Amino acid sequence: MSNAKDLIEAALLVVELNPLSALPLLKQAVAELEPKCEKCGSECGKCDNAGKPDPDGGRAVVYGKDGYSDTADPRRSNATKHEMINDKVTAVHTTVHTKPETRFKCTNVFLIDEVAAGGQTVAIVVVLDKDGRELPADVRLAYEYTGNADRFDHYLPAGNARNEFVITNKGWPPNLFPLAICILNGAAIDSDVVGNLGLSHGHHHGFKITFQER
Repeated sequence: MSNAKDLIEAALLVVELNPLSALPLLKQAVAELEPKCEKCGSECGKCDNAGKPDPDGGRAVVYGKDGYSDTADPRRSNATKHEMINDKVTAVHTTVHTKPETRFKCTNVFLIDEVAAGGQTVAIVVVLDKDGRELPADVRLAYEYTGNADRFDHYLPAGNARNEFVITNKGWPPNLFPLAICILNGAAIDSDVVGNLGLSHGHHHGFKITFQER
């Protein structure tokens, strides 16, 4: 925890001079805070034990809809409910629409809470191949999320090549938040869809999301 705190403090020192220089420090701090895989000891999403077991080979379900969850739910605990402690956002209720027919599955959804975010409002997306290596993909921030994940009116590209999206849209629980993240293949959605994203109560926090080839 102390290393993560040092990284966040370093990011705060450089953010006013060069915001882009602060992002790698914040990304490293998030990696320090995330749960580790019991099999390989690395960041969740990096090996075949990273996620949770998928006992039936993949079903088209919506994690978070009407409170639904099972052992294959990729959301971390702080991405499954709305919560504030001492007026700080510590959890946000996200949803994951699984699409077993697509190329990429979501293996991890993690909230970068308000304290860890240090004022940043960034959604960091990592895309992995079947062997856990990062690979390029057409990741998009989709708008407007209304609980339907089949198509959206707008698909916004990342502002950089690292698939980091600045989140500006606000949301107020228990209403649905307006944003989603997915991967496109041409004009078609080619991944699970992570929805109900936005700045809870307008506070500054972020998200870390991992997709991996099925």
